Amino acid sequence: MADPPQEQFDWIRIKQEIGSTEIQEEKAFDKFKRKAMENPLVPFGTLLTTAALSFGLYSMKTGQRRMSQMMMRARIVAQAFTITALCGGMLMQAMKKAEEEKLAEKKIGG
Repeated sequence: MADPPQEQFDWIRIKQEIGSTEIQEEKAFDKFKRKAMENPLVPFGTLLTTAALSFGLYSMKTGQRRMSQMMMRARIVAQAFTITALCGGMLMQAMKKAEEEKLAEKKIGG
């Protein structure tokens, strides 16, 4: 039987090098809070969308056709706002990361 290649056991060496350094997992609420602080318009848009949908469904149930139709249109606008905020936030994060990499490159090279 042939010996397995060394690469198969590299993870053991890596784990030993890391030692007792524990990586803490981020809890869901903490992650939500961090993301909301990075881009506060997304949770706001989500709340607007939910409110428009809820009121629209309530209006539909009570027979207020005109209000229901207006709320469904408002929901579409709120969803567009949320998606725009999400894309804008992603673009800002990408630009920030590119700028940080550029600064790090200047420090290393200069």
